[in-house]
Order: sequence, then C-alpha cells, then structure tokens
Amino acid sequence: MTCSASLISSLERFFRFDRDELQLRYKGIAPVMRMGLGGALILSAIMMRLLLQNPCEPILPYVNALGACERLLMALCAPLLPKRTSLTEALKQQFEFDEEAVAHAVTEYAMRLNRQLKRSLAEEIASALVDAAMRNGVDACLLAAVVARESSFRCDARSPSGAVGLAQLMPQTAAALGVVDPHDIAQNLDGAARYLATLMRRWCGRDDAVEMALASYRLGPRLIELRLGIPDVAGVASYLDDVLNHYIKLRSLVRREKESNCSSDAEEGRR
Repeated sequence: MTCSASLISSLERFFRFDRDELQLRYKGIAPVMRMGLGGALILSAIMMRLLLQNPCEPILPYVNALGACERLLMALCAPLLPKRTSLTEALKQQFEFDEEAVAHAVTEYAMRLNRQLKRSLAEEIASALVDAAMRNGVDACLLAAVVARESSFRCDARSPSGAVGLAQLMPQTAAALGVVDPHDIAQNLDGAARYLATLMRRWCGRDDAVEMALASYRLGPRLIELRLGIPDVAGVASYLDDVLNHYIKLRSLVRREKESNCSSDAEEGRR
C-alpha cells in the first residue's frame, strides 16, 4: 500500500468517512498526495496539530478545517506566477511628496470608491493614512492603493476569514503589530503601514520587491518565503493588478492636485 493510500485509509477509519467521499474530498490535493511520503507527512502533521489543540471538542470543527489544509497544500504545489515588476518600477520613479496634495487626492479617491463615505470621514482617513505612511517610510499612494483594494475605504469591512478594518488586518497580525483596536482608523492604518514596510524590507534588493511584499500581505509571508515566488492561487494575480491600477490612478490624482495648487499660487501672485 502506498503512503498516500495508507493515509487515506487511516483518515477513513478515524473520521468514519465513506471511502469514495474521502477520496473525492482530496481530489484537489492529488499533487501533494503524489509527493508520497512528503505529502503524507505534511497532511499528517497538520491534522495532528489540529487534533492536539483541543481533543475534547467535537470532531466537526476539525473536519471543516480540512478546507484550510487543502488550500495551504495547493499553494505549496501551485505553479508560480511569472515575475512581475511594474509596481516596483513605478515606485522607483521620482515623485515629490506633497502631504496636502496626497491627502486631498486620497480623500477624493475614497469618496469615489465608497459613495456612502462622508467627506469628513474621508478626510480623517486620508489624514491618518498620510501620517502612517510618513511615519513608517511607505509610499502613501501605495498604502492607499492597498486600502482601496482591501476594503474600498470601508472602516467596518470584515472578511469571512476575520480580517477587519480599512487595511483588512487579521486579528493575529494586528496583535503581533501591537494594534490594540484594529477597528480604529489610525491604529489600523499605522499597523498596515508598519507591516508593509517590514515586508518591503524583507524583499529589498529584488526587482519585484513590491510585488513580493504585496503577495506576502495577501497570502502570508511564510508561504512566499517558502516558495521564493508568488504562487498562482487565491486570485493573487488580479489582486496585484488591482493594486497597481489603484496606485496609478492615485498618482495621477496627486499630480493634478499639485498642478492645480501651482496654478492657484501663480494666479495669486499675479494679483
């Protein structure tokens, strides 16, 4: 009996699953099972960890958790995306930071994406975002682009996986960053800016550093470090495209704001 067949048999006995149902459930992780001993050991280790956390609870939560195991194993076996460098190159371009212009551009952009957002709240978000970006050495337009993609500037956003707030911080990530209240606008954005800065330092020196940092933000840094690339899973390709598009639009808005301010100053000077 092969190692993978033995594992299937063991799981069948333990969970009292019908064999056909169990094999169908694991059809999606066939590449891992074909890894033989390695794939079996990975899945066994995950199962043991789940079971040892609290063996007194009903088995159903552990069975449901198998979906997460499948996603992890698929990410480990998925092909890598072709290297992308557009965002990294865009951030290298000379861009004179103007705090007032960026804050105004973020305010206008947030109100376009979230039609229910009042200007006063949009201005509060923009101010906190620019402050967080400056404090942590992150491009404010990049941080705004991530927020635009993650929550469309909705402060009360919550994902099915439990991520909360403007930058969709997971509770464990927020705790590790020292964010006491991830629902708080300033704390959420400061935590996201610090996290992005950390991830960008991790991949500094690569010609796709920003893309690797964003993939780490989206999928988790450990997976990206393990693969040394971006696996083609969980819509990460469209995620990177969306952040790039938001970034380009925000930079364009900032330029228009600066040009408008310069024209106003020139007009004032002629009076």
